[in-house]
Amino acid sequence: LITVRVHAPSQVALDARDETGRFWGDQITLAKIPIQKSKANVTASQINVEQRVTMDFDELRLLGFVLPRRTIRAGELLQVGLYWRARAQPRGDYLVVVQLRDTNGRIAFERAARPAHNSYPTTQWNAGEVLLDWHDFQLPQDLTAGEYRIVVALREANTAREVGEFGIAALTVLP
Repeated sequence: LITVRVHAPSQVALDARDETGRFWGDQITLAKIPIQKSKANVTASQINVEQRVTMDFDELRLLGFVLPRRTIRAGELLQVGLYWRARAQPRGDYLVVVQLRDTNGRIAFERAARPAHNSYPTTQWNAGEVLLDWHDFQLPQDLTAGEYRIVVALREANTAREVGEFGIAALTVLP
């Protein structure tokens, strides 16, 4: 679906109304677009991955990542792209966890979601499928300036059991 929602500067969603003033809600659906999975078979070497890594998490393999910024300020948007490949048909429903850990290894920030902004559960993946999975989030305004490590973990959605974790990059939070 392609939807439009307009927010006031206060971040409150504004009402959508037609030309007669009839209320339509706080968002309008513009179109429904069918999307089909590509059945193309590609090897990992054919994919242009910015930063290559190899870490296996049960049926999933982390192939690499994209980190547009390695220096950021508290309150700004952090974007992390993760390249995943299904080594086999995933049996588990997994959450991808992105954490910022301070120099003592303590978790300063964490977000967990199913791939593709909670819209593409791993249970729907096919063996061999590759996905660039973006995780975008605002860092807390009160995040302390300093050096952090970005850690990616995989958790079972139903049990919260951690399947594994991998540190992908350093991040500097400026004052």
